[in-house]
Amino acid sequence: MMSGRTMSDLWPRLLAAFKRPLVWWVVVAEWEQGVRVRLGKSPTLLVPGIHFRIPFLDRVYVQSVRLRTIEDSGPTVTTLDGKVAVVGYALSFSIDDMLTFYQTMSTPEQTLTARASASIARHVSKQKSTDLDVDDIASVVDIGDTSGMGLSPVTADIVGLTVCRAYRMISSGYRSGVGINEMDGER
Repeated sequence: MMSGRTMSDLWPRLLAAFKRPLVWWVVVAEWEQGVRVRLGKSPTLLVPGIHFRIPFLDRVYVQSVRLRTIEDSGPTVTTLDGKVAVVGYALSFSIDDMLTFYQTMSTPEQTLTARASASIARHVSKQKSTDLDVDDIASVVDIGDTSGMGLSPVTADIVGLTVCRAYRMISSGYRSGVGINEMDGER
């Protein structure tokens, strides 16, 4: 017995699932681009409009090309004067060319945040904590040329900068892999 659903609710959904692979067209909206792949090769860019597809031979991928924003808490970096700086940032980008994007990128969010975090960490580690400036940090964020990835130029904004003292836990009997209760006779 199905919980909360009746057989009459199931039939329309089941029919739609069987009918979906048999559709001979795909509609790409104004704010989207698509890629059609026929028989696993020959990718074709689909711009907004109605496009023909051959069921079971074509796979179609459609993505929004609107502006996207990734926010990250950013790297934790030690400055020249031994203070810890945490830099939060936001990256904004959009997809310019869906075909190039699908052929070059797998995880764009991870790629862009890794590149941004690395450039921020390099810059902050060479500064004193008193010399850190939000606008200066934003200007040195280097993602690299994204046109070869099918993306628009990426803009970076610093959304948070925190500087604090670094504290180390000093203990005499701590060993890696040992719980805190097993230190120095507390067994």
